[in-house]
Parts: sequence; structure tokens; C-alpha cells
Amino acid sequence: MPTFPSTTFRLFVLLLFALIPSPARACQCSGPDPSKTPWQLAKLYADGASLIFEGTPAKVQIEWNAIRTNEGTFVPATLGESAKASGTGNRPHVVITFRVQRVYKGEAGSEVQVHTGFGGGDCGAQFSSGLTYLLFLLPQTDGVYGVTMCSPGGWTLGPQVPSQLRYLRGETPAPDDLLLPKRWSPEHSKEEIDQAKTDAARFNTVAAEQTGTICGRVERDAELRAEWGDVRLLSLLGYSPAQQPTAYLEDDGTFCAKYLGPGKYKLRFESRDAFAYFPSTSSWDEAEPIEVAAGQTLSGITIRPIRHETYSVLGSLSIDRESELSGATVHIVLLSMDPVGPGFGRVESMAPVSLFGKRFFFFTGVRPGRYVAIATVGSSDWLSTELDFTISSESQFISLEMTPAK
Repeated sequence: MPTFPSTTFRLFVLLLFALIPSPARACQCSGPDPSKTPWQLAKLYADGASLIFEGTPAKVQIEWNAIRTNEGTFVPATLGESAKASGTGNRPHVVITFRVQRVYKGEAGSEVQVHTGFGGGDCGAQFSSGLTYLLFLLPQTDGVYGVTMCSPGGWTLGPQVPSQLRYLRGETPAPDDLLLPKRWSPEHSKEEIDQAKTDAARFNTVAAEQTGTICGRVERDAELRAEWGDVRLLSLLGYSPAQQPTAYLEDDGTFCAKYLGPGKYKLRFESRDAFAYFPSTSSWDEAEPIEVAAGQTLSGITIRPIRHETYSVLGSLSIDRESELSGATVHIVLLSMDPVGPGFGRVESMAPVSLFGKRFFFFTGVRPGRYVAIATVGSSDWLSTELDFTISSESQFISLEMTPAK
């Protein structure tokens, strides 16, 4: 990779950084139809699905065509907001293999693969190890099964799912199954509010009985004491690079991760310039897994962080027939060395800005590692080059290209 004069680089990136807007992504669900009872909704969901089953996650994998191509090859630039939330095709997404326990509609073998987004803004559904889920599935246009966080079903002990299970099993409906949902308003009586709090406490108790808790402490030296950080709980079944169970540190460095699906995890502490797997290593292979069971609380876990330098990635984006393209986003993807791969450790995105007749982008706080960079738009009519690069001891300047697909 080329180097650049440090003084010129600093002045240029400060100007560029001031001009680059922060990306914003969000996903919102409309919620169940308030004019229908849970029993009516269960029938509606069942009628609209071609495959319905209960199952537990057996494996989580990352899929993205861009990391399977040769460097410099043009690949579809279709990771924008217009891509399907189910996450199929070139869009980076998660594939969960479920071990089937009981089928209510359709035909399924012992395992079924389900595609979804990463979560954290793209409507991706989240699943935990060791828990049983109810899934209502319909094939997508490309033939795969996809779900989002707005899909019906979910954890079998979660809200409304017991009603759906009673319907599917041909059982007698519970009284609440036949009642319209109550709408929240300031006019609710104290008794109704107290009942809602009681129901929430009861659900939390059930959830705690079916999940585990891991508590511990991150050691702090004088330099690290004031830094913010968090601990990620990474399931050995695999995990989304954008959203994992996370425990935030208290002022004294302690943490407690609750409602973990039963299973094995590796703990990873991250802060602005420190990083370590439990107990104190930067290597996934050397990290010690921790297994937690339903209803179990593990404590006394100590992580000793390792300080790492971080760098910047500055780049330019060249666009063939630029007048035809109004927007683009650049992604840098940390290729994870974890055995759940070829997964990602982190995905960062930024909209490049026009400056001096060209488009530039600038990422800060990038830690060492191997990365893939690609530019995307919300259209299938464009292609982008894919660049594989490594950050080890200095900031990097990279170049990407985009061109119309036709």
C-alpha cells in the first residue's frame, strides 16, 4: 500500500472528516394487527406460510459473495437499503441452520436453513443457542427461506407465541387468545398498570429460568481505567458481526451478561484502543470457551485487556459515468479469523463526499487486521471493485471503482 506525508495527510483527513455525514439506519415493525385476536393472527400466519416448524439453532454462518471473489473483480453493488431484508443474494447476511423438532405444515428434513440480516438496523432476526423457536416460512423469490425481526413466531416462550402453538397443535384456546389486545393509553387504571408490571416480571422470571448469566470484571490499569468498553459474548455456533449479546462495563470494570441462550461462548472485550478475548489473548484459537446452562449464573470471570494501536483508512472512489450515480456507500469489513467464518469481525460504512472533483471516504479508529472494501448503492444496475487489504503498522490509502452493470 502507498504511504503519504504525515502532515499533509493529517490536514487533509481533518477537512474530509468534517464533511462526511454519519450513516443512519433503522428498522421498524408495524406490530400485530390490533383489530385481530391472537387466535385470529395465528390462523392468518399459518395460512400464509408454506413451512411451519419448531427448531433450535445448530449453526450460524455468514454469507456474502464479495468475500469469495478475486481482488479487483467487479461484483454487484447491491448492499443498499433497497436490498431485501431477508438478506439473500449479494447482500451480506446470516444463514441459521435449525435442527427441526416438530413440523406443523409442509415438509422438512432434520435441518432447515433460514436466511436473515445481520441485525442492528437491517431487520435481521436474532436467535440464541439452546432455545427453541417457532418459524413461519415462505420461500423468497430466489427459493431460500428468509425471516426478519418483524416475522411472526419467535422464541416459544415469547409474547404471543404460546397462542400460536396452541392453535397449531389443535388445543383449546386460552381466554386471552380470544381477546383483542389492550391499547396503552394514559387512561389505563392503576390496576391495569400493575397487572402489566406483574406480567413483565413473570416473563422475566421465565426468561431467567431458561437462559444463563455470565458476570465478571475487566482489569484496569492506570491508562485504561477511564476508558469505555464492552464485552461481547460470541456463541460457538456462530454469530452476527453486527449484533451479539453485549455486556457494558460498570465504573469499576465489572460486567454482567443476562439472558444468554444455553451454550458455549467466547468473551471478547473491546474499547477504543484495547481488545482481548478471555482470559487475555488477541487470538480466537487461544481464547477459552465458557459454557453456561439454563438458570445458571457464572461469576468470577476476569479479562485482562491488551492495548492495540488503531489507524485510519482514507480512500478515493472513482465512478464511471458519475453523473448517472447520485449516491454510494463504502464498507470496510474486518475478516474474522474465527472458525465460524469466513465471517466478519466488524463492518463499518460511510458515505463518501465530493471534494476537488472526486469522491473520498475516511474511517478512523480502525484496528489491525485483514479487511475487504467495497462500494455499494441501492440498485442492481451498478458494479464495484472488491479490495482485500491488511492494516498492520500504518494508516492506509485505498482506491475503489464503480461502473454501470450494462
